[in-house]
Amino acid sequence: ERQTNDSAPVVSQFQPVLGTTLEVRTVVDVGGSADAVEHRVLAEIDRLEAIFSVYVETSELSRWCSGDDVEPSEELATVLDAAERWFERSNGAYNPMIGVAMACWRAAAGAGVRPDALVLRSIADTIASLPYAVRGGHVRREGDCRGIDLNAAAKGYIVDRALLAGRAEPSLVDLTVNLGGDLAHCGPSGLLVGIEDPMQPYDNVPPLLHVEVRGRALATSGSARRGF
Repeated sequence: ERQTNDSAPVVSQFQPVLGTTLEVRTVVDVGGSADAVEHRVLAEIDRLEAIFSVYVETSELSRWCSGDDVEPSEELATVLDAAERWFERSNGAYNPMIGVAMACWRAAAGAGVRPDALVLRSIADTIASLPYAVRGGHVRREGDCRGIDLNAAAKGYIVDRALLAGRAEPSLVDLTVNLGGDLAHCGPSGLLVGIEDPMQPYDNVPPLLHVEVRGRALATSGSARRGF
């Protein structure tokens, strides 16, 4: 078991987690165990991955989207509700049915040919409204939900819950959970986050700028690492 007695941060990476890399940065009291904190974080992420993952056919979300007779749990209903609200608030700029478009672009990337504009327009029309509604905590399926992908919303939810789980360890001083660019921090020291230059996505290039995060969350996104 890894121990720390000088308040130096212990940084561990795990992958794949929800299709990306998980980084856990931990500082514990003298005699405390970073492993104990990591165990709590990983256990919570494993539990939530079984609910929200679109990469696992047996996850609760995958089974519900495929049409199985599954009554969404309170946690799944919460994130589906948040996705619906942000779809409405953003006038469709955020769309949990993005899985339909992503499948088209993955096929295009594999073939090395951009999708036809008419195909993209058809997809846009198809996902212009959501095939479900959440009312009073109850999820009502109203159409084909197989294109639902909650990663953009669920990652933040999972990071928040994982951070909360890690905070339950009595020896914890400082904790950062970073899931593929969605990160949350707790503790007195704060964290200096380097923002990658999207035009030069190389590990040896200095950050474009830095953002200090203390007791808050930060999410970054861009097409540099995954674009076609």
